[in-house]
Amino acid sequence: MAGLIDYLPDADSLLALGPEDLGMILLQLLQKQPGGGNFTKSNLEMPVWNANTTAYPYHKRMPVARAIAEAWQWLQNGGLLMVAPDQSNDGFA
Repeated sequence: MAGLIDYLPDADSLLALGPEDLGMILLQLLQKQPGGGNFTKSNLEMPVWNANTTAYPYHKRMPVARAIAEAWQWLQNGGLLMVAPDQSNDGFA
């Protein structure tokens, strides 16, 4: 299954996007998640760091995390994500 690193192969590509554009990419990826719809932000972010690639160097971890958080918040503010009623506050649907 495609992940964030497949859409944005390096940190600079991700950081060049605004919250709206990155949010729409995140939404596309979330719609492809297995298991019927409950997910966390970590489902998208951790595979990027677990890949251990020079395209996403450690010194860009915080800027990338911030960009993903802003995009995630944009999705929530737009009503495109909600806290899953059967999950903790970290689980979304």
